[in-house]
Amino acid sequence: MQGKKDYQEKLFAHFQLSERIPSNNFYRRLKGALDLDCSQNSSETRTTKQRG
Repeated sequence: MQGKKDYQEKLFAHFQLSERIPSNNFYRRLKGALDLDCSQNSSETRTTKQRG
């Protein structure tokens, strides 16, 4: 015979995805190797070229 345990859910769980992803993850290493700042400027460049 087993006892019965009352289960209570936590209302707010502290969870950060970055804590769950290992440091040697492919996408983490890719992010460190690529310079993604230029991708934001490329959309601005396209609109400027279309106007000119």
